[in-house]
Amino acid sequence: MQSFRKFIRGPVGMVLLVLFVVPFIITGFYGYFESSGSADVVAEVEGVPIYGRQVNERVQQMRQQVRQQSPDVDPRLLDSFINAEMVLEGLISNELIALEARRADMAVSEDMAARMVYEVPQFRDENGQFSPDMFERFVRSQGMTQRSFISNLRRELVLNQARSGIQDTDFALPAEVSEQRRLAEQRRDIRYLRKSVAEVGAGHDATDQEISDWYEANQASFLSPEALRLQYLVVDPAQVDDSTEVSEEQIAAEYEVRRAAMEQVAARAERRNAAHLLVSINDERNEAQAQQRISSLQDRLNMGEDFAALAKEASDDISTAAAGGDLGPVGRGDLPESMEQALFALEEGEVSQPVRTDSGYHLVKLSSVRTRDLPAMEDSREDIIRDLHRRAAEMKAVEMADRLEELAFEHSDLQTPAAELGLEIQTTDWLTLASPTGLLAEAEVREAVVSPALRDQRLNSELIQLADGRSLVVRIDDIRPAAPMPIAEVSDRIRAAIQREKALADIDGLTESARQAVAEGKGLDALAELVGAQVVEQKDLQRTNVEPSAEVVRAAFRAPRPAQDDTKIDVMRLANGDLIAIAVVAVRDGGVELDETQQAMALAELGAVEGSRSLRHALALLRDTSSIDVYESRLNPAQLD
Repeated sequence: MQSFRKFIRGPVGMVLLVLFVVPFIITGFYGYFESSGSADVVAEVEGVPIYGRQVNERVQQMRQQVRQQSPDVDPRLLDSFINAEMVLEGLISNELIALEARRADMAVSEDMAARMVYEVPQFRDENGQFSPDMFERFVRSQGMTQRSFISNLRRELVLNQARSGIQDTDFALPAEVSEQRRLAEQRRDIRYLRKSVAEVGAGHDATDQEISDWYEANQASFLSPEALRLQYLVVDPAQVDDSTEVSEEQIAAEYEVRRAAMEQVAARAERRNAAHLLVSINDERNEAQAQQRISSLQDRLNMGEDFAALAKEASDDISTAAAGGDLGPVGRGDLPESMEQALFALEEGEVSQPVRTDSGYHLVKLSSVRTRDLPAMEDSREDIIRDLHRRAAEMKAVEMADRLEELAFEHSDLQTPAAELGLEIQTTDWLTLASPTGLLAEAEVREAVVSPALRDQRLNSELIQLADGRSLVVRIDDIRPAAPMPIAEVSDRIRAAIQREKALADIDGLTESARQAVAEGKGLDALAELVGAQVVEQKDLQRTNVEPSAEVVRAAFRAPRPAQDDTKIDVMRLANGDLIAIAVVAVRDGGVELDETQQAMALAELGAVEGSRSLRHALALLRDTSSIDVYESRLNPAQLD
């Protein structure tokens, strides 16, 4: 069963699934950011614009998330994988799904989204309590307000709801599971031989003359790359010294802002311990009779009877009557609207007037209110002062960066900007664009240093803003041209290349001889003697194996079942040039009987694949039937990155 699960999720399983379902397609889930009206529209979906700013922000955000999770990721790989075109495709898919959600009248209330925020562990302090300060800092770090964050969350919840309506309603059939397991868990016994290029190459050598001739003929392959040495000025908000005094008026004003936010969140999160008594309207009791009975019970309460005892005796809600009508802690949105309005209008210990719902008439009692005490200003004082200093430093850094941009444009060197702003001119080691490290690891810096203004005129760059918040201006201090590497430094590489070239020529000949021998009916043992290799046997080979190599495994499972008196031999070359001859000698299908739990898990696995196929098809249909305009001329990767 485990091998079946791995197979379903693996690349080989995806190929075989073509027989039954379309391969699994990952659809991008991208956040939605409101953009200013001045940004260029790069696409429209049924008249809904997608702005270049949206695409740019999402590209940068996704790259930053990957950098945080994998600091050592190759910047070139990251830039090529997460690009504007990919993000735009995801945003278009989101708009198509949002369009369907609107047609289906799907919605998520603001209160529901706010309650979800309240439950996020990231926004809780060391005592496990919701921290408005942590929430506020988070949304500010994303360049958003609390309202825009809640709005975006509501949108994403609706998108998830629409996707789930397609993906989670699909299923797989037992016959599909059986066929998939037969193929996924199949095992094969093979015999094979391998003649490696490395082994053959070890028997060859290269003379000094051959090395010299190779060097002369391939000098372009032995150039040290051009190297750059850069000078730069950087404004780092973390390093900006802010000695501004914080006044008591500023502290008080900031506290009031935070207190208002905390009160808003606390109001949404308020829980009230409630109890109720129900007089239902049913086939045995009509509206008038229910009104008469609830009035009678209300009179008994007014005369001093205990609410819990009366609920045990008279309530028609059998799920709560035994507990005296206790509903436990209740928040906004948990009860029918009329009951909620009545409950949240009560003082502790009060009982409401009769409340009408679809079930009948209720008397609602507020037992207690669970509220959270808001911190006093003195308790928040140190945090407020620290945040005010941080904001002041950030504002000062913005001002310095703006001034740096002006000075760098006005002057052709960095001395004057450095002197006026009190910054130190920093110089890098020699860096190469071929293997970018240090400052050249930043895509924005690489883009700047290849411009003619910096290379030919040796001007300062425009202001470059990095993802970590730093702003800098760079200029090229010196260029070391590409130059031929001495033959002594590359002779070992050349010798290995010559040996490989000779070995490949030998293996070409052996391959031709082996194929001729197979055509003449020779067996694997005869081929082994012909090419000078040993026959290796491997039993119980599975599709998920990586040994002896992925190419050999694929060849083994591409081969037909062996006939009783005829074992087919396949002579092939691997991607590295090695010669392989392989014969499948036995095949055993998978598909051991599953118990009920295992069968359900297998059906769920394939059902998930079917659901992904359905979502892909639904998106394809929406694309075919919707008006989508993409303005590729405005989607300039160089500008967006």
